[in-house]
Amino acid sequence: MGEKMKEGNTAKSPQGPSINKASPEQNDLLERIVVNAMRVIGSEEHGASVDGILSSGQSAGEGLANGITYVLQSVVGGLQKKGVDVTPEIIMSENGAASQVAQLLVALIGASGKDISRNEIQRAIEVGIQNFATKQRRDARGQQEMPANEQQGAPAAPPQEEVAQPGQRPGLLA
Repeated sequence: MGEKMKEGNTAKSPQGPSINKASPEQNDLLERIVVNAMRVIGSEEHGASVDGILSSGQSAGEGLANGITYVLQSVVGGLQKKGVDVTPEIIMSENGAASQVAQLLVALIGASGKDISRNEIQRAIEVGIQNFATKQRRDARGQQEMPANEQQGAPAAPPQEEVAQPGQRPGLLA
């Protein structure tokens, strides 16, 4: 009887499969995402943006949803640019990236003296994931519409060689 209860606790949640059934590679990637999220939240470059985003919403839940989207875009987007495949399961699973990022941001919200309910947190996670997925689809569509050389960051036209002025050797600047 106890075994069945344990099984029920690890069954799929409305958010997705439980991370407890993740492969070691998925767990390593999740850990990498969480560590990078902590760096983004605590960095001078992004930290002020995160604080502003958290307080920008009409409610703590709205600010949290915006914060989740921002941090996921920063971290997961950065990993994807490096060629790392981040599956939706890693983001949406019960204890996945979105949930972990939400926990980090809820701690910041609490530290700022604001209250947020469990329902607001759950809704913010759902909205944050939806917003992130929408942004990913837009970015993917934009990449498909660009010429192949621009997708890879290559210049559209070959660089023009410097022309030496009279009295200069080629390749040397005045």
